[in-house]
Amino acid sequence: MMNRFSVPVWGLILLMLGLALPAQAQVEELDRVYLVRLDPQKPGDIARCYTDLFDKGKVELIYAFEDSINYLSDIIYEEEAIYGPECFVPDLKLVFRQYTYVLSTYCSKVIKYKNASPYVPSSTRIKNDLVFTPSVLEFIKRLKKKHFGQVGHNEVLISQVITGEPLEEYKEDDLDLDLLLNEDQLDEDEDLELEGEKPAANRPRKKKRVLPEEKDPDDPDGGNWE
Repeated sequence: MMNRFSVPVWGLILLMLGLALPAQAQVEELDRVYLVRLDPQKPGDIARCYTDLFDKGKVELIYAFEDSINYLSDIIYEEEAIYGPECFVPDLKLVFRQYTYVLSTYCSKVIKYKNASPYVPSSTRIKNDLVFTPSVLEFIKRLKKKHFGQVGHNEVLISQVITGEPLEEYKEDDLDLDLLLNEDQLDEDEDLELEGEKPAANRPRKKKRVLPEEKDPDDPDGGNWE
């Protein structure tokens, strides 16, 4: 005869299997991601946007396993990618527990970083798996507007980092942009002079540079901008 402190045999079996008893409520597992607004001011800032130096706003988003933000990288299997202009001007970060996405919504580009510790990005870049599609772009833009309002793009900075066009060589502390767009140092032989522009005889000539496309380490045939 079972006393009042006894547990039914079927209840013990469920507990041993790690299953909840029928009367027990299931607790939904939640996680969080930080949405961060970025505001770099010069080309040399871009390569450091994984840090908090250029953070201008930060909100915590709590999400469940089945929420859309947990599946953004899978939408590329259902929609075509969006290819923006050849540039990278970060305006947002998505800081997950183990990795961080630095996003350029204007240029439709993403760079992914490994986190040094939970929610703390490192400088280590890893293969990107998040691609802008119409749905991804719309989702990100709505998040940005909801939490940070109607914030425009930095047109001056955009005009300075368009790749494929001659750019003035920046100061030494700005050259991290080269490392961002191309992990190999640029060859000095790639310096170009603007067509039709000749330097004055009494001053040194300014060198012009075309920034090459970034190479994807997992794609031996080309870059990952497209």
